[in-house]
Amino acid sequence: MMFIKTISTIIGLLLSIIWTGSSAKSEYHNTVGNIKDKTTITVEPKETLYEINPELFGVCPMFWLEDDKAMEDGKIEQSLKDMKCRFLRFPGGTESDNFDWRTNELADKRRWPWKDGKDKMTIDKFIDLCRRIGAEPILCTNTEIAFFKNDSAAIELASEWVRYCNIEKDYNVKYWEIGNEPYYHSRFNAKEYAELLSKMSQAMKSVDPTIRIVAVGEWNPYYTGIKEEIEPKNIETAQELELQSEMGKDGYAERFHKLRKCKTQLFWWHEVMKTARGHIDAASIHWYYNLWELKDMTKTLNELYRIINPENEDKQIELIATEWSLHESVEMYGMERALTVGEAVFKMADGHVKKTNYWPLRCGGIHDKKGLLDMTPEKNPHANLHVLKFISQNIGDKRIYSDSTSDSIYHFATRRKKRIQIFVINRSGKRQNAEIKIKGKYDKGSVEAHAVSALNGIKDTDEVERMDIPAKNSERGIDISVPAYSIAVCSFKI
Repeated sequence: MMFIKTISTIIGLLLSIIWTGSSAKSEYHNTVGNIKDKTTITVEPKETLYEINPELFGVCPMFWLEDDKAMEDGKIEQSLKDMKCRFLRFPGGTESDNFDWRTNELADKRRWPWKDGKDKMTIDKFIDLCRRIGAEPILCTNTEIAFFKNDSAAIELASEWVRYCNIEKDYNVKYWEIGNEPYYHSRFNAKEYAELLSKMSQAMKSVDPTIRIVAVGEWNPYYTGIKEEIEPKNIETAQELELQSEMGKDGYAERFHKLRKCKTQLFWWHEVMKTARGHIDAASIHWYYNLWELKDMTKTLNELYRIINPENEDKQIELIATEWSLHESVEMYGMERALTVGEAVFKMADGHVKKTNYWPLRCGGIHDKKGLLDMTPEKNPHANLHVLKFISQNIGDKRIYSDSTSDSIYHFATRRKKRIQIFVINRSGKRQNAEIKIKGKYDKGSVEAHAVSALNGIKDTDEVERMDIPAKNSERGIDISVPAYSIAVCSFKI
């Protein structure tokens, strides 16, 4: 979760010019064309593109919200089980850099979220939840204590956490994310962050050499980090303004952002990899996407992947997304919003992302509609949960090649053993017809199709309707009709 928000629009728009890209086929983009009112989707069941990691479906809860009272009715746990959540992050977003695991309290109670306590979710309760639902844990360490105190404080806090989890308790936590969003703050530039990460990695791996250290950065391969945007003479002023803003004082954030005037070519991921690559096992992005970013999400991620994994390097660094969601500035709600979430998780998978933590599980205020569950005592599901659950329950374990004649609907094809699943997302307010053309023979008697759509075709509702949809065999393949504001899956045996 971004406390200090940023949108690098100019740099982002330039990406399409800078990208080298690869072939359309390797990036699995829909091709554009027109065949009356019907889209033809061509599927090659035997052409496997990659393995789909079940940890693609994860969530980011917050320790101070998911307290004993919130968890006692079992609704949160059951929702996580229903969506087959396999990757769970702790202790949260911004609060991770203001958290002391030893006390389960904020390191600085003056700073957001200003709430903590022994009834909140502890590391032990979190690990117990992970084990009950079968999820891999990822822990986010406090790096900002290095700024407010010293490097030794951050190193000791993190390495002792590793000792507690993996030596004393035998929790076997593999993934350790170093800081939350240092690039969105004035406390570290990329080189300073990388140097701190290197020290922390060495200390943490001296306790348990099997752990995987996760560096964090923005999705944009050419983002610099906020500190690089501030003139050196203004750094101390900016840091004080930022602190005052985090303590909830009005007007300080605006004054802080006015100091961001510098232009630089010191890109965050380039600098981090140059300084600390040998200490990094995985690279995490946070992406609160706009709709124009969604269109080329896979292309962006492929470019980033090439930066963190250049051709001359033997060690492969895993790409994950520990926070992602539709940007809060996009006024889109209910099923209309949720369908972009479904499309995004598919596009991240096509962009080499193996694990994700959707943000948030729950959150109040302007962030509520982003959540999987609302903030009422009933914890009602948002459409975001319905869509992610639909995908995770129906997806195969292998991505197979597919292409289409139109960009009016989005498609994603998978296989599990001999059964094929073709997902189709219709984000429009009109029913869309699709013809699925299959390369090779298939069992025509095994065809079935179903969908989750907005109830009564109301695009901004969180109420959904689950339905079977007609799937008709033809000479060319299978004809389906996809309802407005819906995600559908057509499956069959080969």
